[in-house]
Amino acid sequence: MSDPQARTGSYAELEKRIRLEILPLFELAIAGGHAVYRNPNLSLCWEAIEAEPCRCKAIEDSEVDESLLTDADVLSDPRHGGVPAYEACRQCPVAKQIRPSVVEELGEAFNTLIHRLTERENLIANAANLTRSLASSLEDMDHENRVIRTQMIRDVLTGCYNRHHMNDRLLKEVERCQGRRRKLSVLMLDLDDFKRFNDTFGHLEGDKVLSRFGRHLRESLRDYDMAFRYGGEEFLVMLPDTDTQGALIVAERIRKGFGTLVFEVPATPMHASECVSMTVSIGLAEYRGGLSALELLEEADQALYRAKNEGKDRIETNANLLPV
Repeated sequence: MSDPQARTGSYAELEKRIRLEILPLFELAIAGGHAVYRNPNLSLCWEAIEAEPCRCKAIEDSEVDESLLTDADVLSDPRHGGVPAYEACRQCPVAKQIRPSVVEELGEAFNTLIHRLTERENLIANAANLTRSLASSLEDMDHENRVIRTQMIRDVLTGCYNRHHMNDRLLKEVERCQGRRRKLSVLMLDLDDFKRFNDTFGHLEGDKVLSRFGRHLRESLRDYDMAFRYGGEEFLVMLPDTDTQGALIVAERIRKGFGTLVFEVPATPMHASECVSMTVSIGLAEYRGGLSALELLEEADQALYRAKNEGKDRIETNANLLPV
């Protein structure tokens, strides 16, 4: 039988080593420090491999130098298999020699525990990064989709909505008027003598006029009004919840404001530089019960035709067709 006093002394020595070598590792880890148990017996593994060619199950075919193998990090380094490597070492007769006491067992178990916790933290961090990256990608996609949707319904040159979008919106506005008896007025606008301007100064200068008129049009409207490029130099404005009198105020603001703009045309071999002013004619039509969207457009177009024939730079309405 073994000597009880010797066993007591051995237990006391182990307790002392645990307090000195193991417990401080937990304290350091809890405090957030880098805690690793440095097992001085790890060199035995390297010596065994040096003395007798063999394949270490822990490191397999990895290229590991002596400094790595003798470092306690070898059993928690993911390059060497992490926990599977630790389990392989537990079954290796050579590696068993590096754990002559429970202190080394605890130390190596501590290293593996820290490695597992680090792996878990990295996994959580990677998941968080992936979530942020995914959220950012979705935001970018949403922004791109909004840009694409805007490009699909906007006229690039003037910044106004295009005719296709106008057809959709006008149908909805007319349906709203029919169902709720709401007011709706539309303006049909045409730049006076624009073809002559184009023929004289060129399409590039003509595009500048169209672009500037589009901006002036949008700046002259209320937040809920909508401006559309109908085609060429023709535009259309929708004025929801607006009768003829209210629409006349908006139309006059557009007409007067555009007449004050000056377009500087640079000199060319064909003509000298010049400052040019333009005018716009406007046809106004207020919705009345029973009209379709197409019929409302036709009445606005007829009013525009009268404005052109009666001198241009003026506003005509379909007021004579409205019920008294």
